[in-house]
Amino acid sequence: TGGAIALIRLSGPTAIAIGDRIFTGVSGSPLSRSKGFTVHFGHIRNEADEIIDDVLVSLFRAPRSYTGEDMLEKTSISPQTRSGCFTASGI
Repeated sequence: TGGAIALIRLSGPTAIAIGDRIFTGVSGSPLSRSKGFTVHFGHIRNEADEIIDDVLVSLFRAPRSYTGEDMLEKTSISPQTRSGCFTASGI
């Protein structure tokens, strides 16, 4: 069967703080303590602290990012991400 890769970009002054709230890296280190231009494997968790997605998160720090701001990119191939993207796009 085919698959899709979903990329979600979060940019702005609170991007990394939001990432720290929802992302738990396997290294145990929060994104806020990581250097820019790094990629981290871990999990996205919901408000009940349940794992809802296994992801790669790329961290870019201002001003050397695509947007010029602090920025995270979440990359996933899980069914949860794909179905959410399809629903949002009306497919």
